[in-house]
Amino acid sequence: MKKRILIIGEVVSTTKELIEKLTHEGHEVIVASNKKVVSNITHMKLDLVNLESVRAFLMEFNKRFAYLDVLLFQEQQEKVEHILTSEGYDPLIAVHYLAAVLLSEGLKVSLKTEEHARIVFVVSETAFKGEVQNAEQLFSESRSYSNAMRMLMMYAVYLSGKLKGDHVTVNMITKPQEEMGRIKKLFSKTDHHTSDDLYYLIMSDDLRYKTSKLFNGKQVMVIPQDKILKEETHFLIGQTKKILRL
Repeated sequence: MKKRILIIGEVVSTTKELIEKLTHEGHEVIVASNKKVVSNITHMKLDLVNLESVRAFLMEFNKRFAYLDVLLFQEQQEKVEHILTSEGYDPLIAVHYLAAVLLSEGLKVSLKTEEHARIVFVVSETAFKGEVQNAEQLFSESRSYSNAMRMLMMYAVYLSGKLKGDHVTVNMITKPQEEMGRIKKLFSKTDHHTSDDLYYLIMSDDLRYKTSKLFNGKQVMVIPQDKILKEETHFLIGQTKKILRL
């Protein structure tokens, strides 16, 4: 069965390989980013730093496409200036977390129309170093990259429970542990997963909630519920919904 796959963010080497494999098999691939890199696929303009751009993208996408099989969030590589956005948010948190939440929430209806739809987040292991505490500085504080990654991981856990029963699975791929020498030699810091890993998460029919599998020697599907406090998640989601008007 051919799938419609939406990839969010700048195309990197791993993504190019994935796109080539998917298009060769006849799947429809759409890339949403600031720059068009791959010529033989549909490209849609999307500035993740600007949340109004995200909202405009959602309106255009939902008008053009009636359904979506896969929503893939890459670990964003685009460099941003470390000054607050026009809306008052840290740019890294806007790109890696707030935009991802807006897009996930805005595309849920399209995903729910398909029986085996999937959302995949690529999350850095720095998520385990992040903090979600200060309400006043939640979206504009320092150490924002690790905080954004933790927020994204928490949101993925929240979303997996919220969508359970709606035929939409939520999965994450995380960077291998640095102390594992074998893994450290195989993967560089900026390209730590392979196109095969992403293909597996997108196309495999046997993925389920709250499970994990080993693929090419590393755990690629992770919903680390034991690392997330319910009170912390409730606080984060409440604050997020408030500022994004969800």
